[in-house]
Amino acid sequence: MGLALGVLSSASLLVLGAAGQAAPTYKVKTLVTGLASPRGVAIAPNGQLVLSEAGRGGSGTCITSGTGSQVCYGDTGALGLFDFSTNAYSRALTNLPSLAQQSAPLYPEATGLNKLTFDASGQLYGVFGFDGTADPNPLPSPGKEWFGRTVAINLVTKVLTPWPTSPLSKTHRILTVRLKQAIPGT
Repeated sequence: MGLALGVLSSASLLVLGAAGQAAPTYKVKTLVTGLASPRGVAIAPNGQLVLSEAGRGGSGTCITSGTGSQVCYGDTGALGLFDFSTNAYSRALTNLPSLAQQSAPLYPEATGLNKLTFDASGQLYGVFGFDGTADPNPLPSPGKEWFGRTVAINLVTKVLTPWPTSPLSKTHRILTVRLKQAIPGT
């Protein structure tokens, strides 16, 4: 059986399965609803789905995007895990930087943690999307440091580290931000 993953703009994660080599027939199953601008998906070495949510922006500083829209800052992004053995989704990292247009439903132009990938050693990386024509300087710290960057993500320690890092480079200095855990009290 083949497996295809899809993220819809309606903030749901779907799985499509196709059987055998004959003309494919698909079964659609919604795994998660209520996501905040889902953007990236990867399969972890342990088989869990890792999903990035770009977020809904917020009521913070607004800047003009490359398309001319106003996008506003908030810490509404997240990174979640879907466990097939329990059919449960939980947000492993929350309060990630997010930019989104606030004047329309479904938060168009939402950007935050986007693409996800694991390397051969099992290290998770993600990209904080950003339209290179906008100026991130008006955004608050620590958020502005993340947009337009690739980050290494440690799901155990809940730490993001900009990548690549070089102890010899001021430009690529290590900026580590501790993030709130998704489940209070853990």
